[in-house]
This record gives sequence, structure tokens and C-alpha cells, in this order.
Amino acid sequence: MLDFIYYPISWILWAWHKAFSWLLGAVGLPVDSSPNLSGLAWALAIMFLTVTVRLILLYPMVKQIRTTQKMSELQPQIKAIQKKYANDRQRMSMEMSKLQKENGVNMAMGCLPMLVQIPVFIGLFHVLRMFNKMGGGAGGMGFTAEQTRNSGNYFFKPNEVQSFLDARLFGAPLSGYISQPKDQYAAFYPLGVYHPEDAHSLFVAILCVTIPMLLISAVATHFNARMSINRQTAAAAANPQANVMNKMMLWFFPIMILGTGVMWHVGLLTYMLTNNIWTFCQQYFLYKKMDKEKLEAKEKLEEARAANAPRPGVKPKRDKHGKVIVVEQPKAVETAVAEKKLGVFSGLFKMKGDGAAATGASDFADAAAGSVGDSDGAAAGSAASDNASGAAGKGGAAKAAASSASAGVGAKSSAAGSVESVDADAKAQRQAAQRARQHANKNRKGKKKKKR
Repeated sequence: MLDFIYYPISWILWAWHKAFSWLLGAVGLPVDSSPNLSGLAWALAIMFLTVTVRLILLYPMVKQIRTTQKMSELQPQIKAIQKKYANDRQRMSMEMSKLQKENGVNMAMGCLPMLVQIPVFIGLFHVLRMFNKMGGGAGGMGFTAEQTRNSGNYFFKPNEVQSFLDARLFGAPLSGYISQPKDQYAAFYPLGVYHPEDAHSLFVAILCVTIPMLLISAVATHFNARMSINRQTAAAAANPQANVMNKMMLWFFPIMILGTGVMWHVGLLTYMLTNNIWTFCQQYFLYKKMDKEKLEAKEKLEEARAANAPRPGVKPKRDKHGKVIVVEQPKAVETAVAEKKLGVFSGLFKMKGDGAAATGASDFADAAAGSVGDSDGAAAGSAASDNASGAAGKGGAAKAAASSASAGVGAKSSAAGSVESVDADAKAQRQAAQRARQHANKNRKGKKKKKR
């Protein structure tokens, strides 16, 4: 009925056994003549069957962990939706789907690894059980020891079945289990070799191997669950359904492993142990990577906030959703705007006369230095003032204005590193123009007094 699962599992196990048998033989280890070395080859084949399955499931497993973490972070929003649409299940389902879609959460991808691992576990359990077909109970076909050793098992031929039955892992057969009937032990020995007195020593060997493996598997299952639960937010952990599931993962599943372990083959426990080790390593490195990504995202967010923060006294512009609009003007555009506005002041200074031009140019340079707000801007503004005064002394109002404008552009260019809005520039320039007109009026009144 489930041959579409049993044959692929048996083929992967067969392929890895062939690979490790050749590898151990290549280094001079007699796999065929030593039950312990044969058991090592079969145990490695089962372990790498587990690795193969986990590699196939690596991407969906990573998605599952990320989905679980994301759902934990979305718990406040989920609770808000549940509270808002408590009387409208259909609308609640729609809003939940919308929330998951907006945050890139795929619940089906989160369930896929579990749905795939269950058939693999069942398939491996069945394949290992069918190596020994003695008995009439569950999985037994009523074969004798001779029939069992001379029959195949899915992808395995009779000689390979014999190799598996004769293999030992620390003295225990790989298809042996604690509750196995003693009369089935005959299949673990070549024909005519087994004696009923051997049953006790074989049972003790099975106990000595399976009990430590069961304990390690149960403890590893508990700590893997605890590692995952520790990643949950307080809101997610407070969810009644999540709380029940957490307790099941922490206590029920490990206890279930111990309770049902009497029916688990040594080979199946090898699979479980390898699977738990893989899960622990995968979660450790993935959580470490996720923490690093979260830290980098936080640092980038803080840098963006610092870069986009408005200057003191300037109200940030916001869109209709209340988000701050960030407008970054290139330095070339800022310089062009400054030159255009400074050109207006140049014409203004030229119209006002020599004295007004010199005074206004000097005042504009001071305003430019003040609006820049740093040491470079102040130095450039001072240079603008000196150049303007020198040019006015020679009687060249236009030259003074041009010199002031050029120096002002230099001041503006030297402060291009600080981002200023066009409105702030216009305000500073209007203030400079007002001071220039005030000085021009004072100079005009002074000249009239001298003439009188």
C-alpha cells in the first residue's frame, strides 16, 4: 500500500550502505567478516539516510523556523484582529490571511517539513522491521529463520538481508528491539548457530544499547523544544493554544519516546538520535544568523533615523499616512540653487551703490557663515566679507557683489556635507537682504548729513 514510500527509503539506505562498505573495505577493514564493522557500515548508512532527508528538507525547515519566529512577533496584531472580529469568523480569516501575506508568512510552508518527516519515519520503521519476518504479530509474516534469511526486503537482495541481520552495533542487532519475542532471535544468527541460551546475552545487549539511546533522544527532544520556545515573544507564549503546544513539545513528546521505545529498533533509534543532533545544530546556527540579521537591521534603522532626523526647530514633512518624507538633494543641485539665489543678491548690491554693496556683501557673507553653522562655513563667510570689503575699497560695487557672491557660493559648497532645506536657505537669504537694505539706508542718511 505504501510501497511508494518504502522503496525510495530502502534505495537510499542501500546506496549509503554500498558506499560505506566500499569505503571501509578500501582502508583495509573487513566489513563482510566482522559483525561489528558491518554494523558500523549499516549504522553510518542509516545516519546518512537521515542527513539526506534533512538536506532535502533544509529549505522548508528554515522557512518553518522563520515563519514560527515571525508569527511570534505578530502576536499583538493577531490578538487585535481576533478581538476586533470576534463575531465575524469570515472577516477574521480574511484579515489573518492579509496580515500573513503582507509579512511574507506562509503557514503551509511551515507545516511541510513535519508532513514529510512523518512518512519517512514510518517508512524507515517498516523497512527495518521487515528485515526480520519471523513471527505472526504486527509486521511479522510467519516466516521461519531460514525463510527470513533467504528472502529480500524491497530494494535489498537476500545476501544483503543476511548482512543486516548479522550486523551488530555494540553487540546488539540493528533490527532488534526490547519487546521483541525471543524466538525471533534465531534470525540474527547463521543457520544452525543459534542456541536458546544465547537469547539472554542478546537481550542484555539490546537493553544496554537501546536504553541510553532512548534517554539521549528524549533529552535531546526536550532541549530542542526548549531552544525553540525560548525564541517566542511574551505575547506568543501567553497564547493558550501556544502554551498547550509548548508543554506538549517540552514534556509529552519526550515521555512518549520513552514510553514507546520498547518497540523501536536499534536502527530506528540511530535515526532518531541523528535527527535530534541535526535539529540542534540547525537551530543553533540559524538562530545565530537570525540574531545577526536582526541586529544589522536595527543598526541600519537607527542610522536612517539619525540621517533623516529634522534640524532643531524645523518641522518634518509627512505624507497622508503620517510617515516622514525624506528628500535628499544632491550637492550639485544645492550649489546650483545657491548660485541662482546669490545672483539675485549680486544684482541687488549693484543697484544700491558702492558703499551699500560693500556693506551688504559683508553682511551676506556673515549670514552665509551663520546659516552654515560649522567651522568651515564660518571661515568661508569671513573670507567672503574680506573679499567684499577689498573690492568696495577700490570703488567696484559690482566687483564687490560678485566677489561676495563667489565667496558665498564657496561657503555654501564647503558646507555641502550638511543637508539643508531650500526653505531654510531662502529664509537666511531674506534676512541677509533685509540687513543689506538697512545698511544701505544708513549709508544714504550719512551721506545726506555730510552734504548739509
